Amino acid sequence: MFHRPIPFDDAIKAPIAAAHRQAHLRITDQLMTIGLPQGVRLHLGDDLSAEFPPALRQIANPNLITLLAQIDPTLDSTRDSGAIDWAELPDRIHFIADMFRCYADTADLFEPPFTPEQVTRLKAGRLPDGQL
Repeated sequence: MFHRPIPFDDAIKAPIAAAHRQAHLRITDQLMTIGLPQGVRLHLGDDLSAEFPPALRQIANPNLITLLAQIDPTLDSTRDSGAIDWAELPDRIHFIADMFRCYADTADLFEPPFTPEQVTRLKAGRLPDGQL
């Protein structure tokens, strides 16, 4: 039986795509984090462990319910909120929607992230001292 030769470019597409996908999964799993005040560190590949504040436990606004139904497959729960692949928009949006809902009334998030001294150093093109 005669087989038509596969050009090199076609032959390597699948392994490259698989390696690319694995790299995305590893990066999300091992490197992607968000730091919040009070030393809270969110690992973007993990489900959120925080709870929704009382005012946001049950959503009543019909427009918001419609929006959340499109982006949050586990409405009213942080179950499965961890982004498996941060490169995938649905994974990011689900995580972000739940994160914003969990931390919506965290007063520390409304404080400036840097001290005036840190801002001065940043504007001068230097790495600031202290917690970043």
